[in-house]
Amino acid sequence: MYAYFGNRMYLTKYKTERCHGFLNGKCKSGENCRFAHSENELIEAWAKLRLQLSQQYFLVDETAEDYRKITLPYIQSKEKDLLWIYRILNHRAEQNRIVFEDPDPRIGFVLIPPRYYDPRSLHLLAIVRQCGIKSIRDLTEEDIPLLENIYHKSSQVIKEELGFEPYHLKFFFHYQPSYYHLHVHIQLNENDFDEDEERDVMLEDVIENLYYSSDFYKNATLRFIEKEGELLEQFRNAGKRLQLFKK
Repeated sequence: MYAYFGNRMYLTKYKTERCHGFLNGKCKSGENCRFAHSENELIEAWAKLRLQLSQQYFLVDETAEDYRKITLPYIQSKEKDLLWIYRILNHRAEQNRIVFEDPDPRIGFVLIPPRYYDPRSLHLLAIVRQCGIKSIRDLTEEDIPLLENIYHKSSQVIKEELGFEPYHLKFFFHYQPSYYHLHVHIQLNENDFDEDEERDVMLEDVIENLYYSSDFYKNATLRFIEKEGELLEQFRNAGKRLQLFKK
């Protein structure tokens, strides 16, 4: 779903347009409909979107020591937030949404669309079966077979089901991720808009860096963009320099 502010277009999960089918009494999507069914819902959606766009973002240079002392304790405090992931991996929830599954405990993954996405665009998540890999920070050379398996099998499934060749696809991680269980985003290269593009870390770059150095991401200083929140406050309290980022 798209929303316009000035000349810029934003992709959003909020219901910023009226559902014309509902107005004619013909909405078949029910609770899954991504459009507004009332004036109040429309007003509320635009209020949420404006709040989202007004939030300040900051650049953070996270050293390996910063990760161990600041980010990792923050991640460990959020482990309960991953229960919904484990329910999917253990076949206890959302099985009807799974596009493909490789059950291998070491290099396997589940291919599933995100909960909020524009159905007019391609966006899939490859969620790894291994527990304990929180982000690219945990990856080593030993995980290259997992990453290559995600690339090759996801490419094959998407080609068979949707007709897109691998060169049409973009495989990437987010850092920091939205949740700390390793997953790869898959979108079309032709997608002109990615609201989180500043967080994108390309899969092919990760594989190349791990071939170069097994502990590349354990030792590297990683720059990321973060909005005001608990993690940013932890960096601020530790006396770390934060640079205001303007999209």
